[in-house]
Amino acid sequence: MTQLNLDKVMRSFKRKKSYGKDNIPMLLVVDLYPVLQKFFNKIYNSFQIPTQWKISRTIPFIKKGDPEHVENYRPISNIFSLATVFEKLVLLQLKDLEIDFKVNLMGHQQHGFKRNHSSVTAGIELQSKISNRNDKNEYVAVASFDLSAAFDITDRGLLFKRMVKLGFPGDILSLLKEWLSDQYFYVEIENNRSYYRKSKYGEIQGLVLGLILFNVFLRPIYNLAKLLSYADDNYLLKHDKDLLATIGKCKKKSEFLLSWLLKSGLKVNESKTKICIFHRNDIPKMKVKIGSCEIETKMN
Repeated sequence: MTQLNLDKVMRSFKRKKSYGKDNIPMLLVVDLYPVLQKFFNKIYNSFQIPTQWKISRTIPFIKKGDPEHVENYRPISNIFSLATVFEKLVLLQLKDLEIDFKVNLMGHQQHGFKRNHSSVTAGIELQSKISNRNDKNEYVAVASFDLSAAFDITDRGLLFKRMVKLGFPGDILSLLKEWLSDQYFYVEIENNRSYYRKSKYGEIQGLVLGLILFNVFLRPIYNLAKLLSYADDNYLLKHDKDLLATIGKCKKKSEFLLSWLLKSGLKVNESKTKICIFHRNDIPKMKVKIGSCEIETKMN
């Protein structure tokens, strides 16, 4: 919580008018930062987060389809403006950990929520891997896994176990445990507010730390399979010179990944799981059973 880091964080904020329960927009907070360092350090050293900071103002954001259907909305949360500043300071601490301990908390395979990475870089890497194998006259099977409500159902207890395994220092662990405990939210629509509800699971969408903590939760899977990911979309690639061998490898590893994700408490939308086969020549469509879902392969 140094003045240098605080200066860096405050310069990164735009003067937005969005606000949390405090009704204080960020455009006002950016002018207060010279007096905030001691305040933030006291919070950090005592591992005590102000209760008000744990209340998020949730606004439903339409992401697709008919606005009359609730499943077509994504919850976006706003918290106290000072809490957002504090979150960014903790995020800088986590990035320093990556440098000091030479560990990638989010995994090299993850292209979402990372600087200089995007859906474009994910697509380029996927295309490169496929082209490389096709140039060697190999078949490539790509299986895609869609996670439903991934941020909302993350098991926080399992998250902490994985943070310990990754080597998070005790002070960061204590602070994050306090941060994620006793979280509450309310929903606001056109100035109408719901009752407060306690949030027991998941990462709060719209918060700075929610993104990296979700990736930390998924981090072990990258040691178990060579995936390529963008946010909560995951792609598995398997290849071989024989078509049936390629599909067999894809099926076996897909079933393993499906089992791992389910045991981690995540929900896989099996109906959206796809398998696409890439090769120089035209090949017939086939059906592959993964879990309880039978998937017809697509060809390219």
